[in-house]
Amino acid sequence: MFPKTMIRILLLQLCVFGYATSADAQLPFASFVGEGGSFLDECGDRLDCYFTLEAVRLTEFEYTCRCYETSWDQNKLPQTKDELVTMLRRGMKDTEVFVDKRNPQVIHIVEKPPADYQRYPLTERVTVDFEGSAPKLVDSLGSSLKSLRLKSGSLIRAGRIPPHDYGTPVKVEAKNAIARDVLTQAIPTTGYSRLMWTATSYRDDEKKWQTQLHLHGPCVIKE
Repeated sequence: MFPKTMIRILLLQLCVFGYATSADAQLPFASFVGEGGSFLDECGDRLDCYFTLEAVRLTEFEYTCRCYETSWDQNKLPQTKDELVTMLRRGMKDTEVFVDKRNPQVIHIVEKPPADYQRYPLTERVTVDFEGSAPKLVDSLGSSLKSLRLKSGSLIRAGRIPPHDYGTPVKVEAKNAIARDVLTQAIPTTGYSRLMWTATSYRDDEKKWQTQLHLHGPCVIKE
């Protein structure tokens, strides 16, 4: 028997980050994205691209949420970034998938925020002139984007040692720029995790929407 904590972690991997749930889905458990990471890790390594993920769940500690329906074959990985983007768009519900305008190596996967989430922080405009660590940049953005905060710690990711960014040096200057673009511009891709960061939105105890941003940090050696 699995302990309750382990069961809750498995449910988080299954529901929050969109693992296959339908009968015809061909991806194995914990293989797509987020804390499992191996599908995007593999595609990123093969196609030399990076990803950001924005997902939604009900509360900070409840792991059920809108799940993605996935049906692609793990043995038929896309051969180009265009194929990958098309595959993700077809396989994910209520989700936008698009290539970053400034850095075509980065693919954004964005589960659409709920309609009642006013001023979603990653689409707000900010002006920054920052030099320091990546976590401190998120703290700095959170001082003006009140619903954004840094997520500390890390769950175990299948296939790779659990990464977390404790101090990657960054420097960014931007005026009236979208917060998502500021983060993407600031985080270096060279040597960084293929899944660069995950932003998870949820309702707090006061029923207000909050967004936690987890920087996955420099990449580590595969197990």
